[in-house]
Amino acid sequence: MDPPKKRKLEKSYRIFNDDWIHRYFFINSRNKVVCLFCQETVAVIKEYNLKRHHQTKDGEFAREVSQEERRKKSSEYVKKLEKQQAVFEKQSVLQTSASQASFMVAYNLARNSKPFSDGEFVKTVLGGLCKRSVP
Repeated sequence: MDPPKKRKLEKSYRIFNDDWIHRYFFINSRNKVVCLFCQETVAVIKEYNLKRHHQTKDGEFAREVSQEERRKKSSEYVKKLEKQQAVFEKQSVLQTSASQASFMVAYNLARNSKPFSDGEFVKTVLGGLCKRSVP
């Protein structure tokens, strides 16, 4: 007896539709679908899941607003979310830069067999890093 065939799920119908931004207030952010109101993610990218989330958690807003107002509000919420995410990206860049500078100082100290307490050598290495990073 042959085993039952498993249903193959095509990923093509699980692609985010840009119309869902205005209709259900969801955005595709870094391969995750995020609600613009509560910033919750939906596990499976399907219209039914987005619609159900919107009706159960954010349904009051949907009944009161016209299509034009929905477009304005959704664009406002998208800008707000992007602004929030940009704050974290800036912090990440600063931390990465600090880590790189620390590694470069430690590398140059080890390469020249200098102790960590040699402040003058550290200043020259940091001065060289600053000159290199400025275009």
